[in-house]
Amino acid sequence: MGSGKSSLIELVRQKALVKTRLAANDYRQYWQLSRALQYYQQRFNSSDAELAPSVLDFLNDQIIPVGTSNLASVTLSPLSLDQDFLEEKARLLQIEHLLDRRITSLSNGETRRMLLCKTLLEEMDLLLLDMPFIGLDEVSRGVLHSILNLFNTEGLSIVMATSPQEIPACVSHVLELGDGEMVYQGNKLGWPKLNQNTVSSAEILDPEKRQKLNAAINADFNSFVKMKDVKVRYGQKQVLESVNWQVNTGEKWAILGPNGSGKSTLISLLTADNPQRFANDIHLFGQKIGTGESIWDIRKRMGFVSPELQLYFPRHYSAWAVVASGLFDAGGLYRELTKDQEQQALEIMDLLKITDLRTRKMYELSNGQQRLALLARALIKNPPVLILDEPCQGLDETGINFFRELVQELCADTPRTLIYTTHYPAEIPACVDHFLTWEDGKWLASKK
Repeated sequence: MGSGKSSLIELVRQKALVKTRLAANDYRQYWQLSRALQYYQQRFNSSDAELAPSVLDFLNDQIIPVGTSNLASVTLSPLSLDQDFLEEKARLLQIEHLLDRRITSLSNGETRRMLLCKTLLEEMDLLLLDMPFIGLDEVSRGVLHSILNLFNTEGLSIVMATSPQEIPACVSHVLELGDGEMVYQGNKLGWPKLNQNTVSSAEILDPEKRQKLNAAINADFNSFVKMKDVKVRYGQKQVLESVNWQVNTGEKWAILGPNGSGKSTLISLLTADNPQRFANDIHLFGQKIGTGESIWDIRKRMGFVSPELQLYFPRHYSAWAVVASGLFDAGGLYRELTKDQEQQALEIMDLLKITDLRTRKMYELSNGQQRLALLARALIKNPPVLILDEPCQGLDETGINFFRELVQELCADTPRTLIYTTHYPAEIPACVDHFLTWEDGKWLASKK
């Protein structure tokens, strides 16, 4: 994390002497699409979500500008791609069934496969990939491994930034960076970190400081959430069907399911981002949704981070402002802080060892550094509920170990409630002993 991997990938893109393509990890590379996706909660609002283009529209560059009231006034360019070729690439990435879906309805993993498909529709001699396995479930990661191995046999050169555990079989050489400098360069088989066992971090928090934090948790509720026969539907797509789930105060839960199973939609009901919460029988903090509580009443007792939050967070904010905004549950810092609040922000940044990033803008940070800033934002209020939706995306092995053990120390043997989603079971803190898993098309709760 912050070693310079992404910067090196960008440098290769700029200086390569062959036809090179960099696969996008989010929408920002496509300005027309960025304008069609207006705000974080758009995917959960049915009417606004319908304004977004379909996957097929995006792949064909057939995007209607936002705000168009008369569709007849828009002249789109003729289709330039052979549609059989497009469908072949879609099948390769297993997204052919998504072609008619609105892009706002896609899961994080489905979105990344769509963006990779877009790249593969272009001619190239060199494919660049920056952490391409982030957000993909186990099956999707296997599909991507197979695709990259296939491309390599067909003569396409590949350069990627990835973790040691996700290096495809076709990769022959490794360049390891540390703090912007080369640590190792050579054959993959001679790389010391290949097959290296992960070692847990030593105790992170000072015992006295940990005791102070945990003693300040105000868990004044008997249960965090109760869901009864919850259903969520977008058009013809049934996202959640008959979900029955209860999380009591102090329980630690992991949510495990494949891309497209509804994990993000489930989380959006907990964070009050999804308007369909009012059409369902849901209790949060012991109170039925829709009986007078405000979104701020709900959010003031929880800390939250997700890949989508990172995508939509204002990129011109400093890391310090991002962290401090967690005090007000806002997507930015819009008020002056007291001295105590300023100190609170600095203390949590020091806890996560990112104090040196405080003056840097989000767009100047690596993906992993951005994620740590948002993790600090989630923790700044020392909330009684932590909702961590794939929190280790973009972190290297050291960062993953650090955060897993940090969450363990903040949650184990405390009344703090934890909801943790991931595609990597090894990331789950040891304190987690309840699981919500996707089995045979249904969400089923179980205990370790």
